[in-house]
Amino acid sequence: MRLAFAFSRELSYARRLLASKLLDWDPRPFGVGASAAIHRFSDFKPLGELVLIQAYADRLDGFGDDDAFLLLTVLTTWQFFNGAPMEDAGVLVALRPETRVQIAKGRLAFGFELMEVMDRAINALANYYQENEAITGSVSQDPPEQALAALQALRDQI
Repeated sequence: MRLAFAFSRELSYARRLLASKLLDWDPRPFGVGASAAIHRFSDFKPLGELVLIQAYADRLDGFGDDDAFLLLTVLTTWQFFNGAPMEDAGVLVALRPETRVQIAKGRLAFGFELMEVMDRAINALANYYQENEAITGSVSQDPPEQALAALQALRDQI
């Protein structure tokens, strides 16, 4: 129960960071060669690690199989997504503008898929602790309404 709560918190905070990164990776500047945006997009590990889930990934015995697999899916997907999309930003800058935009759209689409998996995991984990009277407040860390609207507009764009 305690691990489920901690994992849920970690995922909620990480989801919020992911949302801000996705907004930062709007593909439109990639078509005009905005170097700063391209360099931020090409960063290796722009989001950090899921430290708790990574530390306990081999100790998920108390979770149901579906939930353990879901946590491992989030972890491995996060690790892959958190890598750099290219060897270095120079390679991305040298590509045709349309190709850069397509690469950015692909990474954004993958990021939105990752957010959905994280949402499923956060909701599944709540089943382990939601009835405990020691838990107060909400675990959900949704971005502000303006950010949610901007994310939806970005999602519609890709």
